[in-house]
Amino acid sequence: MYKTSFSALKSFEGLENLETISGSFILATPLNALKFFKGLGSLKNIRGDFALTSSDAYSFPALESFEGLENLETIGGNFTLFSSNMNGNSSFTVLKSFEGLSSLRSIGGDFTLTSSDYYSSFDALESFEGLENLKSIGGDFYLRCSSSYYSSSSFNALVSFKGLENLETIGRDFSLTGGASLNALVSFEGLENLQSVWHISIENCLLLSDFCSLENAIRNMTGSFKAEGNRYNPTKEMILNGQCYKR
Repeated sequence: MYKTSFSALKSFEGLENLETISGSFILATPLNALKFFKGLGSLKNIRGDFALTSSDAYSFPALESFEGLENLETIGGNFTLFSSNMNGNSSFTVLKSFEGLSSLRSIGGDFTLTSSDYYSSFDALESFEGLENLKSIGGDFYLRCSSSYYSSSSFNALVSFKGLENLETIGRDFSLTGGASLNALVSFEGLENLQSVWHISIENCLLLSDFCSLENAIRNMTGSFKAEGNRYNPTKEMILNGQCYKR
């Protein structure tokens, strides 16, 4: 396992020949200077988890992209960006996309973005661009936000799933929980080629009105479908009958 919490860490220079991490790659706050992942240009495989975990006053405030990981092809475990900061600072505030992960083809475990802050997080994230070659997620796809009345909203720039056009398989659940967040999400554009998923649960996305891009996934899914608390809440049958959009 590679784990660090050095607040002044700016790059990974000196690790240019590293091709494989046999365990997990975990960065925990405080890490207030890290902008990207330069120095890891030879890294092709992480056999365990890739995780950025934030639970401190300094919560990846400078992270701009995943530049430096252009040759990373596989993550055997989970991909996790986790923000849980109650100290007054927002988290992942300048991260706009997943640029730098252009070679990533598969994630063996879950893909999870979580904001449980009392302050907004991920507010610059506009899309999933950078993940254009990702084909499979072995576990769950979770985008979770706090639903607390006292919490600020997060993911306020995310309007669609552009960048995931080649994603074909999610091994288990596809789940979005908006709460006071995901206030800009209007569609699932970018997920037209998703063919396999077990359950789908979409809750409390206040502007979400277009489910058309999920039609293939819904047609082939083996589990249940739930849409509640969104601007539009169709059933599985409604979507497959062409009622996938509400003006």
